Amino acid sequence: MTQEFKINIARLAGRQHGVVSWSQLRLLGMGRGAYRHRRQSGRLHKVHPKVFAVGHSCLTRNGHWMAAVLACGEGAVLSHVSAASLWDLRASASAFINVTVESQGRAGPRGVRLHCVRRLDAQDVTVRDGIPVTRVARTLLDLAEVVPMQQLERVAEEAERLRIFDRAAVVEICDRTRGRRGIRP
Repeated sequence: MTQEFKINIARLAGRQHGVVSWSQLRLLGMGRGAYRHRRQSGRLHKVHPKVFAVGHSCLTRNGHWMAAVLACGEGAVLSHVSAASLWDLRASASAFINVTVESQGRAGPRGVRLHCVRRLDAQDVTVRDGIPVTRVARTLLDLAEVVPMQQLERVAEEAERLRIFDRAAVVEICDRTRGRRGIRP
């Protein structure tokens, strides 16, 4: 492996909270032999199938979130309770990481609660701290389906306090996604 290759892996892992996917390593030019060597020498630590921590296995909260998103594939985003926590809207002690992906009825990796949707609009997705995540309005709609009304109100108040609540965006997503259980709350 060239020094440049090692630097590219380190840079990628640095941008992604210490984790990389097998497909990303392949794009950088890593072959199976180099992969096996790095696994055996302790430079790559499996977090999820085909997702690895680089250099060590101690990940931050953001590292675990990013690993879950990478494990769920192209277009996956942090969502629901996990997204609310990333937006600093509420703490989460959940053992599961919530990820939404355009797909039908597949299972996520261990420790990931996968939410499969027919369509995930690009306008409902952004990146925060390097992690693909649902925007605040979508996060509120998703939360409305899984938390009691009192908690939803507290989350909305916190979004307002943090000045990230956008009433127009909430109204727009509710109009656009008719039929969702979270619209009524």
